[in-house]
Amino acid sequence: MKKYNVSKTRCLRCGGFVSWDDFPNPRYPIHVDQEGNKIGDGSCPIFKPRLQSSHINGDKRLPSSKQVKTLALIGIVCILAISIAIGIMMYPYPHEVSSQDDKDNDDDDYTGYAPTWEIDAQGNATYILDGDTYDTDSQGRIRLADINCSEPGEPGYEDAKNYLSSLIFNKDVYLDIDDKYRTDPYGRIVAVTYVRYNATHLLNVNKDLLVQGHATVWNCDNEFEPSSWSLYVYYA
Repeated sequence: MKKYNVSKTRCLRCGGFVSWDDFPNPRYPIHVDQEGNKIGDGSCPIFKPRLQSSHINGDKRLPSSKQVKTLALIGIVCILAISIAIGIMMYPYPHEVSSQDDKDNDDDDYTGYAPTWEIDAQGNATYILDGDTYDTDSQGRIRLADINCSEPGEPGYEDAKNYLSSLIFNKDVYLDIDDKYRTDPYGRIVAVTYVRYNATHLLNVNKDLLVQGHATVWNCDNEFEPSSWSLYVYYA
């Protein structure tokens, strides 16, 4: 009768010693006595042995149920993390909109309400007169609605003029023209001006001048309400 090498691992179910000589054929290691004689047909009487590791160098061991549960838990956590990451990447969000408040107000295209702004005309900004007035090639002189910038000789005049120039000079501008009077007493078109910010959004130039500290609110008798302005509006 064949003598088997006896390991220091014992089956927790039947108490027999384990020999790895023929593993993995059969599927489970052979059960032997202390002398290396096969017990019965060599299999655990309860069929599926749960082995206790001897922690001896060189011993071959089957994974314990605790190890299997740990690996399963790690797998579940990894799957959840990957799912969350994919969801974040796929969540629709306007490109480069600067803050959550701007996004929330980004326009009524997101909320389902009627827009509080409109584009009535378009042109190219050809000349910057000061921080709140400029000329276009197609609409003539434009006065930015409901804001006021420093006049020539006053502190901040050059800064406001230069900032407006950096935003719109030689660029296409989109005009929301005052529906109530259209022009001011000087014949200038009163409008909220928008300029392209990215592929999906326009920048409200009037509000940006306020945000950057180059202008103050000057709420005139017209259709506009500066407090309702959004810095960015959806216009693809």
